[in-house]
Amino acid sequence: MSTIQLTDTLLEDIRSTLQKHDSRNEDFGVAAQYLAAILGFLSANFPGEIAQKRDILQQLFQFADHVLEQNCAPEQTTTPEAFGVWDPANPD
Repeated sequence: MSTIQLTDTLLEDIRSTLQKHDSRNEDFGVAAQYLAAILGFLSANFPGEIAQKRDILQQLFQFADHVLEQNCAPEQTTTPEAFGVWDPANPD
């Protein structure tokens, strides 16, 4: 499995882009709603039937939940900066 890098710079760039579109994105809750809507929109554009698209969305939610748990874990001496890249053709 390849990895993706979540860095402070990447996250700030995304938030900055969202704020340029809508100043309410200064609020993390609003920004999260935009990201959820984007995720839904992108999932809708995957090829396949609606059931397959919902399965993809569910897998992405599970991946997001894993990232949440990793980042809410008690303070560690080293923080993981890389996460696996989800591949809809090979979800395991």
